[in-house]
Amino acid sequence: MHPFSKDKLAVAVLTGNHPYDVPNFHALFRSFPDVDPYIQTLEDFVHDWGRVQEAYDVIVFYNMHGPKPGQDTGWFGQPLRGTIRRLTQTGQGLIMMHHAVLAFLEWEEWAAILGMEDREFSYHMEQQFSIEIAENHPITESLNPWSMTDETYNMRPVNGDSTILLRTQHPQSMETPAWARQHEQARVVCTVLGHDNSAWADQGFRCLLHRSIQWAGGSL
Repeated sequence: MHPFSKDKLAVAVLTGNHPYDVPNFHALFRSFPDVDPYIQTLEDFVHDWGRVQEAYDVIVFYNMHGPKPGQDTGWFGQPLRGTIRRLTQTGQGLIMMHHAVLAFLEWEEWAAILGMEDREFSYHMEQQFSIEIAENHPITESLNPWSMTDETYNMRPVNGDSTILLRTQHPQSMETPAWARQHEQARVVCTVLGHDNSAWADQGFRCLLHRSIQWAGGSL
């Protein structure tokens, strides 16, 4: 038996290999009334001591391991590969948040989930930029254009089989900072937004993340 609430989405939030503001990160996920967040390292999730891995509705990746399993992931390189392959088949939702888009830069399976063939990037701290709504999608239905401050990634566009959720014209950001897609049996949402509390406290970003969790978890 798992301890998860029947009335909330059980969400595993996976961290590792990148520092973050712990109190404000926890506060972000605890602020969503229909989300039951379990913040943990990627290693703990892969080990799955409590045997609850497949009971999560959504898995949010906020890790930055690399370049591929086995090179800086120590003992759990092979279990990690198996875990990721299973997650694409179980129907659980996957969200790739901010630096998770840059994790495992040499791992083709990770790139396939993201829908990105080329992840060469540059980054720019504390940029102010405007966000536009790109395409009609359940995630963007209640979103309005907004401006925010965040770290930006300048990268090539995503593959054509993704639904673009947001666009920006900022010269130091990729044009499409959020997109959704289906990868095998998994609903996937990817966003390069969400570096720190400057973004986490932003109402537009919070709405994007909340609705992404709902959509990936099948409740939207």
